[in-house]
Amino acid sequence: MDIISESIVNLLKTAKRLVVPSLGAFIRKDGEERVVFVEFLKKDDGVLADYLTGNYGLSSQEVEEAVAGFAADLRAKATREEGFVIGGLGAIRLNANGIYDLDYDPSADAKPSRPAPQPVAETPKPLVVEVPRPAVTQSVPVPEAAHFPAPPKPAVAPEELKARPKENPISRSYTPAKEPVLQYQKPVKGNPDHRKKRADLIMITAIAAAAVAIGAMIYGVLNEKNNELQMPEETEQVQVVATDQAE
Repeated sequence: MDIISESIVNLLKTAKRLVVPSLGAFIRKDGEERVVFVEFLKKDDGVLADYLTGNYGLSSQEVEEAVAGFAADLRAKATREEGFVIGGLGAIRLNANGIYDLDYDPSADAKPSRPAPQPVAETPKPLVVEVPRPAVTQSVPVPEAAHFPAPPKPAVAPEELKARPKENPISRSYTPAKEPVLQYQKPVKGNPDHRKKRADLIMITAIAAAAVAIGAMIYGVLNEKNNELQMPEETEQVQVVATDQAE
């Protein structure tokens, strides 16, 4: 049984009327051992709120939330055939005219739809016992580590790079590229190779002419010597002939 239903049953033992705000009132009739429910009496008289605060320690906001939840649960279950059952009081149902009626039954019992709050006892933490796991004797193959080629060494050592002064690209002087100067050259007449061959031919001709001239001079000298050698013999022959003629 929830705290609202339990409070209603306890208060109706001494009170003749109990109002549930925004829901209705439970009224005990004089001279009759029965209780009726009147939906039209909804104005809060503070009796239920004081009881909940004094016996359950609820704040005003918690009382409003508990009563609102009880009313919503009652309206939802009253449309069913079994209705909304309050233990020791009876069942509330919605009739054909759309009015909530209480079927009074002091022996009615219902399972608690909204259990009363109970002090929460600190539950001890479970004891965790670590059980040693048996050692695994089966050898597990370990994959070989991947071999990666060593990175190429830099052409310039890092120390040398640090030692070099840093150049500021802005401070560099811009030198425009020089344009090629076109120079006029006189065209060479004739083929240079042909001119060289012609000079060689002239030189060879001169050498040949000189050789011929030298040969002619040598021939003349030799011919003159030969004539000189033949002259005494002819003279002697002439003398011999002359002598023979004289005799």
